[in-house]
Amino acid sequence: MIKINEKINIGMDISETEVRQGRDMVDEKFIRGFMSAVIIRVDGTEEILCHNKENLLTDEGRDKFHESLYKNPTATQAPFNFIGLSTSDQGSNPPLVTDTRADWESIETSGNGLDRFQAGTRDHVVGSNLTDLIQTFTAGAQVLNVQQAATLDRISTGDGFVGHMNVFTQADLELGDQLIITWSFLLG
Repeated sequence: MIKINEKINIGMDISETEVRQGRDMVDEKFIRGFMSAVIIRVDGTEEILCHNKENLLTDEGRDKFHESLYKNPTATQAPFNFIGLSTSDQGSNPPLVTDTRADWESIETSGNGLDRFQAGTRDHVVGSNLTDLIQTFTAGAQVLNVQQAATLDRISTGDGFVGHMNVFTQADLELGDQLIITWSFLLG
């Protein structure tokens, strides 16, 4: 099991999953996600803040996935393909599986080019088990301490759900710097 800190346990190994009613689980089958964060500075230099870091699937997001994919035949759940950023200190506000959209919005950054956006690239190759969401944010002013990202199912605040959250190395953005957030999700 991967631990980010004492409050977060992500990357659960399938061997730790309880199998009920005598059903067998096939080893090496996962629903997993990873995030990368890269800054392209105005001068062209590149800084990797994290690369393929395993994400945190929130309870709220997991429940909405199950409801819309398996339970509710009339589900109209919007896709979790909107990406938001936060400058909140990881030490005082680390992502938790119990976090909700309201928790996220209390720390979410907006303005200066870092508003929540629908991922500009939403890619899935038929027959594969991979979906990528990629969004490039361009700082419209100096923004200090950018260090968290999340996927949500709405562009507007005050409604919807948070699906995934992650942290990366804290970074200060200057006017014109680009922050590229890539979420990669595996199903099966």
